[in-house]
Amino acid sequence: MGNLPLENVKVVDFSTVLAAPVSATFLADFGADVIKVELPEPGNENQDKAQEERPPIWLVENRNKKCITLDLHMEKGQQLAHRLVEKADVAVLNFRPGKAEEWNIGPKDLHRTNPELIILLVSAYGQTGPY
Repeated sequence: MGNLPLENVKVVDFSTVLAAPVSATFLADFGADVIKVELPEPGNENQDKAQEERPPIWLVENRNKKCITLDLHMEKGQQLAHRLVEKADVAVLNFRPGKAEEWNIGPKDLHRTNPELIILLVSAYGQTGPY
């Protein structure tokens, strides 16, 4: 296979649930180096399972990505997230309003770490309101 158009692009994918993870997958399909950040929360259907046991939707949403588990509830996890972002070109997020800021990985937080970072922020219900 020849050179892919995004092969020198580094992406940190903090997203969950369909639209944002698939967007990051498309970047990976075109050659970007995508690191998928997964949470270690109980009930995380993707945690600690062999690839063949993961749900088919996970395989669709996360193909061509490298995966890491970070506990973004903890300061150490947040620090590691910022270390990833230091060298990234793109970050993908889709948490409900205020959640990324609560974890110190909101757009303003990430831009303090990397002012040149491109941020894709996908939200099913917008950034205001109860949902």
